[in-house]
Amino acid sequence: MNTNDKKLLTFSKDIPVYINIYKYDQPLRHWHQATELLFVLSGSADIIIADKSYHLITEDVCLINKNTIHETTGYNCTILSICFHIDELINVDTSKDLYYELNSSGQTSSKRYDYVRHLIAMLVKVNSSGENKYMTLSLLYALISHLTDSFQSVSPITITATSENHKRMANILHYIDQHYRDNLTLEEVARAHNMSVSYFASYFKKNTGSTFLNYYNNLRLTYAVNDMLTSDEPLDTIILNNGFCDTRSFRNLFKKVYNCLPSVYRSKYRKTRDYDNKINTSNKYSSLDYQLDSSNDLKYLAKYLDIYDNNSGFLLLKNNANLHIDGGIVDFSKKGIELSHNFRKLCCVGSAKQFLYSDVQDMVRRVQKNIGYEYVKFHGILSDEMMVYMEKEDGSPIYSFALVDKVIDFLLSVNLKPLIQLSFMPLLLASDKNKLIDMWHYNTSPPKDIKKWTDLVYAFVNHLIDRYGQKTIRTWLFCVWNEPDGSLDSFGWENPCEFYHFYKETYNTVKSIDNQLLFGTPSFLLIPDSENQWVNEFFNYCIKNECIPDFINIHYYDNSFTKNTDNVLEFWSISNIEKICPLNVDPLAFTKFINRLKIYLKKYKLNKLPIYLTEWNLTISQRDLINDTCFKSCYLTKNILENYDRLDSFGYWCITDFMEEFQLPNELYHGGLGMFTYNGISKAHYNTFVFLTHLRNELIAKGNGYFITKDKSKIAMILYNYEHYSKIFASGILFDMSDDNRYAPFTKMNKAQFQIKFENLTSTRCLIKETIVNQNQGSSYDAWAKLGRINFKRAEDYEIITQASQPGITIRYDEITNGQLHIMAELEPLEVRLIEIILDQ
Repeated sequence: MNTNDKKLLTFSKDIPVYINIYKYDQPLRHWHQATELLFVLSGSADIIIADKSYHLITEDVCLINKNTIHETTGYNCTILSICFHIDELINVDTSKDLYYELNSSGQTSSKRYDYVRHLIAMLVKVNSSGENKYMTLSLLYALISHLTDSFQSVSPITITATSENHKRMANILHYIDQHYRDNLTLEEVARAHNMSVSYFASYFKKNTGSTFLNYYNNLRLTYAVNDMLTSDEPLDTIILNNGFCDTRSFRNLFKKVYNCLPSVYRSKYRKTRDYDNKINTSNKYSSLDYQLDSSNDLKYLAKYLDIYDNNSGFLLLKNNANLHIDGGIVDFSKKGIELSHNFRKLCCVGSAKQFLYSDVQDMVRRVQKNIGYEYVKFHGILSDEMMVYMEKEDGSPIYSFALVDKVIDFLLSVNLKPLIQLSFMPLLLASDKNKLIDMWHYNTSPPKDIKKWTDLVYAFVNHLIDRYGQKTIRTWLFCVWNEPDGSLDSFGWENPCEFYHFYKETYNTVKSIDNQLLFGTPSFLLIPDSENQWVNEFFNYCIKNECIPDFINIHYYDNSFTKNTDNVLEFWSISNIEKICPLNVDPLAFTKFINRLKIYLKKYKLNKLPIYLTEWNLTISQRDLINDTCFKSCYLTKNILENYDRLDSFGYWCITDFMEEFQLPNELYHGGLGMFTYNGISKAHYNTFVFLTHLRNELIAKGNGYFITKDKSKIAMILYNYEHYSKIFASGILFDMSDDNRYAPFTKMNKAQFQIKFENLTSTRCLIKETIVNQNQGSSYDAWAKLGRINFKRAEDYEIITQASQPGITIRYDEITNGQLHIMAELEPLEVRLIEIILDQ
């Protein structure tokens, strides 16, 4: 039977369609009252429809008419299924006569089959992006029209209503479907159809391949899950409304099928509903509900998206409407909110060792010149690559801080203070010499001797004081370890209590040298809406053992993380850095994270401590092609401006793609996380970080897509035209995205027209300077793509890309009449624009 079937998209009840993905491992024989259209995504399958047998291969399409018995046997096969109720879309009497013969098995390429594939691809594409229901309905009507024009046939005698067995079985299924809410029993259904219980049970199993109870449970569970995802009814109400007599039996069945509790499932897959309803109250028909095993499983379907154009007579759905954003009237004389510009507090580089490379030093110098951060976070200052720890034959330690000194000397030379993360474990001190991660070969096991570890920390901190002075290092930040709440194959420890003790001993060692040194929490990948047992116990331990941190040290990635039964993050594994990773579907996820974080810390009375976000990015993946695009600059701009100064730092991870967690790829734009490529070419989001430095010290207006600041004689505002990626892309499915089609996850791509009116300006004339980053200006990836995606070999060739990707600049003078000035701007999709208004004095 089919043991792995998942909804790809779910719809509200007024759209009679289901889009699912099936994986077959055993024959499945069944029938249903919906018309079903199949597209083979991978592998092959044998399908028997009524009395005819077909062999389907990848890209084949096949239609199964309603009330038709069919059996599918798959061979490493994944199939996309679209079930739709024709009688709910068109006149009921007309639909009774509709019978189709559609099976591309053994057929050569045909336009009529390709158009079916095109419409299937469009149904997935439209709903992956949150379009309104009318686009879905129009596609369904186009599908029915094409089926009727090109595939309608006469229903064969073997499956017409004159076939008593089929008619009888259809009546039984219809009865169950109509009464599924009534907590049916085998006896009731048998009696309603004038059969004995034993004969009915045998008859039902023979004709459907399933017992009555399994069929009935699956039916009402399907309806219940749909209600969970598309309604606001309490879970207990949904359970009773869908034919279950008690919540316990429902939860047991649900957990058996979905391997989690219904409340967890609902919370996970409905997390964008509130946001969607704020944007468009009619947009509540679909939510992504499936992660394919491979990010490329939809690639064969995606090729049919763009096979037709407007001249072919086939349907294309495009949304070319502009967004209109009115910033209203902004009073220049009004006192604004004072800004601290905390985005400049901290930057990140992968490891201490990388500061020894001249290329990385050049990038850091450039960042400091044009942005000017206060702190820098990095890993591995005590790891073996820094050659800090050795031992004599008798086991006594030999310390060497020569390379550490070179690193810190360089940082101080560019006005950066270190966040000293005491990590990782020197191999000679490691309790498990085989617990190594990535190409750094960092050992992340506990120390075999805690006294030797604290002796190393004591010697190291005293060395820093001797070399740089106590006054200086009191302004630095200290912590120990990275993401100990993570998975065991990365930085996590098997025994949390062992880490809590390790933290306390390290904390006490540092504080024993100088109690005024600032010592924070380890870096947490905190998930505030989860149980957080690990972090809860850590904070309780700190309070009980009087080792309360001086600051909170957190990480945030917009990936869709889950935790296993041991409350350990399943997805955050070092091996996933090279993969396309599922993302949050909620555009407001970062804001909600901060909201919940502050509430969470208040619970432990830690809300007054500084909160340093010391790693932040869209994704942990260093191979996500979206990282190089203009989307990244717009994403970062949006999230920083929507949460400006709400945290004490926004440490973007990280400055450069030059990271040694894995082998560096030959491709220049490979989806790395950095502001710069590994050879120092700035990306679009570096330019927008520079934009942020031009903001003034008073905030006078903000809203959807704009952030306006001022000082006595200048206005600086940033506009951005943000679009969130599609839900299918968020699930880790590339679909139609490819190396040369990196903007595929954005289907609207609307321009945005802004208008803002300033009043009470203190001048009659001004200079207006606009600096622009979009796909045409300020994006080195897009410039490289337009140059033909050349794989440059020589260093001087990189200058070509740099010159071709400078931000666009326009300068003009404008008159100010009666203290008023109107600003109009049209932004390209995913554009970020800095507008500076300098008043004549």
